[in-house]
Amino acid sequence: MITIEDDIKYQIESILFACGRKISIDELSQLLGIRVKEVIKDKLHELQKEYRDKNSSLMIVDEGDEWKVTVKEKYLSLVRKINPHTELSKTIMETLAVVAWKQPTKQSDVIRIRTNKAYEHIAELERMGFLVKEKYGRSYLLKLTQKFYDYFDLKDANAAREMFKDISAPALEEIEQKKVDEFEDAAEDVYQKEDREKEVTDDEIKPNEAAFVEGYEKDEEKSMEKGERKATKDVEKKEE
Repeated sequence: MITIEDDIKYQIESILFACGRKISIDELSQLLGIRVKEVIKDKLHELQKEYRDKNSSLMIVDEGDEWKVTVKEKYLSLVRKINPHTELSKTIMETLAVVAWKQPTKQSDVIRIRTNKAYEHIAELERMGFLVKEKYGRSYLLKLTQKFYDYFDLKDANAAREMFKDISAPALEEIEQKKVDEFEDAAEDVYQKEDREKEVTDDEIKPNEAAFVEGYEKDEEKSMEKGERKATKDVEKKEE
């Protein structure tokens, strides 16, 4: 027969298992309806000892006032071969990877990298509690939450970048290459525009030059004819 104290312990164990993240004693107190937190602490320590004594692949760890069930380090590499985030699609994971790699980062930067479809991804990740949005000028600043680190069993931002580097690095490289391509295309457009303007200018100048030369030659010819007529008249006067 299960005693009341054992039942409390098993309730705590079930919460830790189902939660999948660190949970505080305050939360456990609210969920269990137990105000005396020392009772909860005692049962947590009992569970921790039981898991340790039976050499389970799982262990119960505490970090200050928070507790969770996790896999022993010896088995982590095996567990990570299994996709721990089956509810996340590949495209959402790629957006999350960009945030994890660059965070904290502006939402506008993520959209530029992942296109407008990332608006839906960000909304879904925010709903799941993996990131938060803070107003930042005309955009938002995106930050990873503690739930994200707990869910993926990561210690800090560096661990997150390491985990997601195979996903995020290609995406970031792609956007950087896109920037280079856009710059080169823009530069080429400028050069082509300058060449076209030069061609137009040359086409305008050449006819004007020809007209000027032709007009000059005509004026010079008229001056010579006028001079010759004057000289002829002078000679005629002398002969008279």
